[in-house]
Amino acid sequence: MASSFIPECVDTINVPDVSPQDIQDFSVFEGAKPCHMATFAHKSCNNPEAIYFRTRPEGSESEEIYHVASTHDLEAIRVTYLTGKGKGNVIDTYTPIEYDEDIHGKRRDGGAICTIDANGEEFFQVFRLLPGADDQSHQLESWTAPGTLSRSIRVTHDESKLFYMCNARNGKDMDLYMRHLRNRPADEPEHGTMILERNGQWVLGQINNDDSQLMMYNTVSASKIDLWLYEIKTGELEKVVLPTDDDNNAGIRILGRFSKTDPNIIYLTTNWKSEYTSIVIYSIDTKLPRPITTPTLKESILPIAWPCHGFVSATKILIDAKVDGYDELYAFDIESETVKKVDIPESMKGQISSVGTSELDPNLAIFTLDSVASPGVIYQLNLESLQLKPYKATSASKTQHPVGFPKLVRYKSFDGLEIPAFVYLPAKYNGISIDSIAADDKLPVVIYMHGGPASQHTPAYNPRLYLQYFVHTLNCCIIAPNVRGSSGYGKTYMEADDGVKREDSVKDIGSLLDYISSDMPFLDSSRIAAMGRSYGGYMTLACMTHFSHRLKCAVETCGISNWVTFLETTADHRRAHRRHEYGDESDPVMREFLHKISPISSVDKITIPCFMSHGRNDTRVPFSEFEQMKDILQKNNGADSVWAFMADNEGHIYRQKSVSDAQVVCMVLFLKHFL
Repeated sequence: MASSFIPECVDTINVPDVSPQDIQDFSVFEGAKPCHMATFAHKSCNNPEAIYFRTRPEGSESEEIYHVASTHDLEAIRVTYLTGKGKGNVIDTYTPIEYDEDIHGKRRDGGAICTIDANGEEFFQVFRLLPGADDQSHQLESWTAPGTLSRSIRVTHDESKLFYMCNARNGKDMDLYMRHLRNRPADEPEHGTMILERNGQWVLGQINNDDSQLMMYNTVSASKIDLWLYEIKTGELEKVVLPTDDDNNAGIRILGRFSKTDPNIIYLTTNWKSEYTSIVIYSIDTKLPRPITTPTLKESILPIAWPCHGFVSATKILIDAKVDGYDELYAFDIESETVKKVDIPESMKGQISSVGTSELDPNLAIFTLDSVASPGVIYQLNLESLQLKPYKATSASKTQHPVGFPKLVRYKSFDGLEIPAFVYLPAKYNGISIDSIAADDKLPVVIYMHGGPASQHTPAYNPRLYLQYFVHTLNCCIIAPNVRGSSGYGKTYMEADDGVKREDSVKDIGSLLDYISSDMPFLDSSRIAAMGRSYGGYMTLACMTHFSHRLKCAVETCGISNWVTFLETTADHRRAHRRHEYGDESDPVMREFLHKISPISSVDKITIPCFMSHGRNDTRVPFSEFEQMKDILQKNNGADSVWAFMADNEGHIYRQKSVSDAQVVCMVLFLKHFL
């Protein structure tokens, strides 16, 4: 039975009642409302400072869209009333438009084209939003069918047409659709017309300034993304191929942004001739690239041996470099080819997202910045003066809870590979080096493994997992390693766990256990828990099979228990992409290997308690992965050894605040009991 703190859409097993004291302890950490998805308002507003952003209204389950006119405004205006209806709904993208026309040619001013998911399944549909003053007066038209997935909304600069990718044809492949927003033909279907059939996972990039070309990406794998240029009038496709020994650019990721002023120039983000994604100038006419940040080429203007992404205005390229897990910004002047670094104070150091440049002012950019001490705040950046100004309406009040700032360590794995890991400790250890911590403190340890696997743990506010809540409530240490297979450390590092090398990343955790015992005497090596979600959930289950004798307990969310059944049942549109990462289960040799390394195949080796959590509508890692593992663990180790948390109307990521809050509190109750 669930306590009143746990919402009715959640079923639990063995989870005790959440006491008033538990709720009080948690409330200190859960009050922040991060801001996400910053985008400039439509140029017809004639206000270069005006933005839209996404945040959660007070008392609501999910996030909504808000509008603010300037950095000085203290209050934002709520625009949408779409979520918080007791389901895991989420607004994914929001593209403001000046107006469109209905089938009768009637003009409809304002609002946006957006994508919304209904109940956590991540089947995002295209909607036309005409906002009202409240939830009764807004209008919402569904332009694509439920159960289909639509991505990459792109509106032409003249706003006459909408382009997007959708899997409506067969549920698997993403095809290109076009819908008229103005002068719509009488026979055009509501969803528009499929104009280009594709096989695989395709997404859209930018449309160039004269609406003649559209970028399209074929996402083959985490290591390979092909860039194609689509001629809108003729329907012709041309692949962007960089000069290499391999004409097909195997193993190269190529993304791009059109120049705002030169129709012949694309600014690429690519790992061409480098381990890292770098910024490269590419001429459409000559087919020749010129490096800006590529660290391996001596002609690079600003060599940076870290992943970089570029965001283009008419005069500048704003370069975001991910340096050892933290973001740094550089402003590259296109005309003079000079570079200036943006001064981000040490106290604000963290993660940058939702970077955008203004259509009205070439020297204005916006981005969201969050750190371990501050949730997402939206900043305006003057690209000429490099002055930063926060949008006051997005600035949260100062954090009331204690904050432990992570320390970065590196340890050697079984084969000598160096693994970076962030170490979170209670706030009393701030300013104290790891080597100086008293050996008799003996803190318990939670090893947190990120998802992906081609992702990266980076220091952030992390409201979904509330790491600060864990650290300070349990008086523990959280170690978040970026094991091989993680992004952020180069192409070779990211590919080091592919295919038959899958369990090498699990061995990285074994080496971390050794490192804790030998090099971190202030930690209690007899009290260690493994924790992770998604791919990190698989890592947790795998650690339970390999290291039960070295762990006290484990906490997994949406984890893969059987590679074969996972690949056979994950959503159709994801399967080919996942096979590139994990291996093709339809191949008999690979199938045997995947079965061998699946946690469920070694479940008899698990001897420790486990907290298991899963959303019933998960389309990435289906709920059946949870059920089959839970049932066997209960049978083998006793019903009391498994605590379970099962959420209706939720998918791979819990979108409802009450569900997310309940999950992390239940995790802490489990760790208090078993760790």
